[in-house]
Amino acid sequence: MYSVSISKESSKPLIEIMERTCFCVDEDVLNHALIKELIGGTLDEELFRLFLEQQTWLGYEISQQLIAISRLNHTTYIKPLFLKIANYSLIEADDLSNQLGKFRISSYEVLPVCKEYINFLSILEDKFLFLTAILPRFWFKAQLRQKFIKLNLFKHPYKRYIKYCFYHDAREPIIRIINSLDTQFRTIPAEQKSAIKQVFSEASAHEWELLNQTYNLASI
Repeated sequence: MYSVSISKESSKPLIEIMERTCFCVDEDVLNHALIKELIGGTLDEELFRLFLEQQTWLGYEISQQLIAISRLNHTTYIKPLFLKIANYSLIEADDLSNQLGKFRISSYEVLPVCKEYINFLSILEDKFLFLTAILPRFWFKAQLRQKFIKLNLFKHPYKRYIKYCFYHDAREPIIRIINSLDTQFRTIPAEQKSAIKQVFSEASAHEWELLNQTYNLASI
């Protein structure tokens, strides 16, 4: 698996606990062979297409689930947050889908691990657990964007995707999610804190497995 690390920048109680106890995407996920080859421009085009497909599916699904949760009465006071992130995910998925048009794909191939990830998210009816579950995904995107900033895009085969990552800055959703979760985290009992940590860990593992299964298809 990959190492436990989150951010050295935040002193919020939620982040401090996750940093000590939960899987995160800072190290091994960002150093995964698929990501290294994507950054280096050596990733196989078919593998890149498959990677985009999975990201597109997740973007659409997260958007729809956020909208569904926002319609519940008990989410009224954080409804704007859910709708804001849902809109972000939907725009992101649309942009990725447009990029896939280049490959003339008639139907997307959803990998089993992607379906498992989506199913995992779909059973999280608690609004705070759902926000916790999507945090690793946004964190990964923000960290990947930082790596892309250092690149020279001249003749890079995937510069369109990289420019898309520049445009869709995940830092704003991260800040909104952390602020909302941190406020709640200060007041909930220990067993609920354990549930939040577990969901964060599982979601991070799904991010890793999604990259892993996508990349391993190249060797089949």
